[in-house]
Amino acid sequence: MADSSINNAAYDKNSKGLRLRNSVIEAINELLDDIDNYHAQIAEQALEHIHQKYVMVVLLITLILE
Repeated sequence: MADSSINNAAYDKNSKGLRLRNSVIEAINELLDDIDNYHAQIAEQALEHIHQKYVMVVLLITLILE
Protein backbone atom coordinates (compact mmCIF):
# COMPACT_ATOMS: atom_id res chain seq x y z
CA MET A 1 0.00 0.00 0.00
CA ALA A 2 2.72 2.46 0.93
CA ASP A 3 4.56 1.78 -2.32
CA SER A 4 1.51 2.60 -4.42
CA SER A 5 1.05 5.87 -2.51
CA ILE A 6 4.63 6.82 -3.20
CA ASN A 7 4.29 5.85 -6.86
CA ASN A 8 1.06 7.86 -7.19
CA ALA A 9 2.70 10.88 -5.58
CA ALA A 10 5.70 10.58 -7.90
CA TYR A 11 3.37 10.18 -10.90
CA ASP A 12 1.36 13.25 -9.87
CA LYS A 13 4.55 15.27 -9.46
CA ASN A 14 5.86 14.14 -12.86
CA SER A 15 2.49 14.77 -14.45
CA LYS A 16 2.35 18.31 -13.06
CA GLY A 17 5.92 18.86 -14.16
CA LEU A 18 5.12 17.71 -17.69
CA ARG A 19 2.04 19.94 -17.87
CA LEU A 20 4.08 22.90 -16.66
CA ARG A 21 6.86 22.11 -19.13
CA ASN A 22 4.36 21.89 -22.00
CA SER A 23 2.73 25.17 -20.96
CA VAL A 24 6.09 26.93 -20.83
CA ILE A 25 7.12 25.56 -24.23
CA GLU A 26 3.79 26.64 -25.71
CA ALA A 27 4.17 30.16 -24.29
CA ILE A 28 7.72 30.44 -25.63
CA ASN A 29 6.58 29.30 -29.07
CA GLU A 30 3.82 31.93 -29.05
CA LEU A 31 6.38 34.59 -28.14
CA LEU A 32 8.66 33.46 -30.95
CA ASP A 33 5.75 33.63 -33.41
CA ASP A 34 4.91 37.13 -32.18
CA ILE A 35 8.52 38.23 -32.59
CA ASP A 36 8.68 36.76 -36.10
CA ASN A 37 5.44 38.48 -37.15
CA TYR A 38 5.56 41.78 -35.28
CA HIS A 39 6.37 43.84 -38.40
CA ALA A 40 3.29 42.51 -40.22
CA GLN A 41 1.06 43.24 -37.23
CA ILE A 42 2.41 46.79 -36.97
CA ALA A 43 1.91 47.36 -40.70
CA GLU A 44 -1.68 46.09 -40.50
CA GLN A 45 -2.54 48.44 -37.63
CA ALA A 46 -0.53 51.46 -38.78
CA LEU A 47 -3.24 53.05 -40.88
CA GLU A 48 -5.68 52.87 -37.99
CA HIS A 49 -3.37 54.96 -35.83
CA ILE A 50 -2.32 57.62 -38.34
CA HIS A 51 -4.78 60.46 -38.80
CA GLN A 52 -5.15 62.00 -42.25
CA LYS A 53 -3.94 65.43 -41.08
CA TYR A 54 -0.92 64.18 -39.14
CA VAL A 55 2.57 64.89 -40.35
CA MET A 56 4.92 61.97 -40.03
CA VAL A 57 8.52 62.74 -39.26
CA VAL A 58 10.92 59.93 -40.00
CA LEU A 59 14.58 59.84 -39.14
CA LEU A 60 16.71 58.03 -41.66
CA ILE A 61 20.40 57.49 -41.24
CA THR A 62 22.27 56.65 -44.40
CA LEU A 63 25.85 55.74 -44.86
CA ILE A 64 27.52 56.95 -48.02
CA LEU A 65 30.49 54.91 -49.07
CA GLU A 66 33.01 56.45 -51.42
